[in-house]
Amino acid sequence: MIRKATESDVIKVSRLWIEMVKELSPNYEPNIDWWREQTRFLICNNKDYKLFVADDGGKIIGFIDFLLQLESARGKRCVFARHFYIKPEYRYKKRIAKELYETGIISGKEWKANLYMFLCQENEKEMWIKQGYSPGEIIMEKSL
Repeated sequence: MIRKATESDVIKVSRLWIEMVKELSPNYEPNIDWWREQTRFLICNNKDYKLFVADDGGKIIGFIDFLLQLESARGKRCVFARHFYIKPEYRYKKRIAKELYETGIISGKEWKANLYMFLCQENEKEMWIKQGYSPGEIIMEKSL
């Protein structure tokens, strides 16, 4: 079942977030406390922040979160997905990934958004291109 998350779900979702980071970027050093604090703040204070979970009988097995925002440079209403993750053992069952992903699309359409954006790891780029996405901006980074 896909449902809107509550503040009380943040701890469980953060555990999935850690799994996601370890899987996609094993060299990162994630700070779960920061993620929890940011996510709680967004849930409680930003009506344009959405967090949905895939709940399998009380066990959260996946999530998607995103912001509905005005993308000024492009002059478009945008769904900016922050994170999208499903536990590996549930990825190909019951169309959970598709249902979670579609919550972002549906929310964006309800908000009259006309652009869906997200950060993508280099190793996932080809998969998303096959889904009809095209690379937009590239994020460059350098340690300080």
